[in-house]
Amino acid sequence: MDRYYAQVKRQAAKFDDIIIDAGGRDSSALRAALVLSDVLLVPFHPRSYDVWALNNIAILVDEARSVRDGLRAVANLNCADPGESSSDNLEAAAAVSDVPQFEYLATPIRRHKVFCQCRWRRVVRAGTKTDGQEGGGRVKCTCCRIVLILKQYR
Repeated sequence: MDRYYAQVKRQAAKFDDIIIDAGGRDSSALRAALVLSDVLLVPFHPRSYDVWALNNIAILVDEARSVRDGLRAVANLNCADPGESSSDNLEAAAAVSDVPQFEYLATPIRRHKVFCQCRWRRVVRAGTKTDGQEGGGRVKCTCCRIVLILKQYR
């Protein structure tokens, strides 16, 4: 974990943003990422087990906050059901308020076929690839959408 921590610290000066995908399990990588991060983005599905798992991550957030100040924990609905008024989506979003360590980011990422067709090169080359409307439109690439969401928290 010390080597991981040192590596991220060395690289931080070279980039505006660093995204660490540490997975959802309690691991040394996740714990190191929590101590290093300014923003924690926890994607969760609108299903009971995912919502319940927020409580486990909340314990880790509390531990990280006891070591360092300023960690912002944000929960984002991922693989949300299509439709603005899906009851599963609404119930899952409301459940986040029961976990005070998190704030709910009300920009759900819905299940769409287009996300499966995205290529990482679009993120690298274009930064933010949309559906043809320059500067607007629905973001086709999940990676692009996550970057845009995180930029709100600078």
